[in-house]
Amino acid sequence: MNNFLQAKNQDFCEDIIIENLTVTRGKKSIYKNFSFVFEAGTVNAILAPSGAGKTTLLDCIASLIKAESGVVKIGSNNVLDSSKKKKKIEVSYLFQEPRLLPWCSLLQNCTLPLENFMSKEEAHERAVEFLCATGLKDKIEEYPGKLSGGEKQRASVARAFAIKAPVLLMDEAFQSQDIILKEQLMQLLKKLLKTEARTVVCVTHDIREAILLADRIIVLKPTSKTISTLYIALDVLVKNFDNTSLRDKILEIFAV
Repeated sequence: MNNFLQAKNQDFCEDIIIENLTVTRGKKSIYKNFSFVFEAGTVNAILAPSGAGKTTLLDCIASLIKAESGVVKIGSNNVLDSSKKKKKIEVSYLFQEPRLLPWCSLLQNCTLPLENFMSKEEAHERAVEFLCATGLKDKIEEYPGKLSGGEKQRASVARAFAIKAPVLLMDEAFQSQDIILKEQLMQLLKKLLKTEARTVVCVTHDIREAILLADRIIVLKPTSKTISTLYIALDVLVKNFDNTSLRDKILEIFAV
């Protein structure tokens, strides 16, 4: 069996380049000529008020929604260009809920997204390897209905890493877990990223989670109480601050 966890493959990652992105929701402008670069192999946390449009940005990167204008590139590929047929998976997505198919075993849940992009043998090997890495070796043939909430979320983490995608998106992925399980999942994610690199963009309401997980924190805020368009209120590298001063800086921005 190949060991996919032996060495970190930084070359596998890609930059995410957003250029002049404009997205509206109904009559509201969420992003207007928004530009940003998430550097390859970095973990980026986005903080913003509830309902402001954090998930909208993730969905644009995943090409799940259309933008009015602009470009979102993973590497050199514009993911918003629907005329191009996908030749590989570019994004894996961790949601707040596990989203496992209840009629499939954990192994099947992990292999199904892979089989159109690699051989069944490689799909099986990657699924088994990452299920084992997430502590589910004895649960591989179990169905989701027999698992605890924490086990289901670990299975979704295994699936996200089994998918050979240069980008990992996380939408409040650990928000529904209790504090101990949330801590365990964050440590698991950091462990996997040391050996299986990704360009990560996660959205969260939890300042502590952002500080512990991310290399870079981006705070987005609406332009005003009446203008919903988001702008970058803060863009910092976590290593340049101690945790307390960074938390206070973020809280100060949200208080204004």
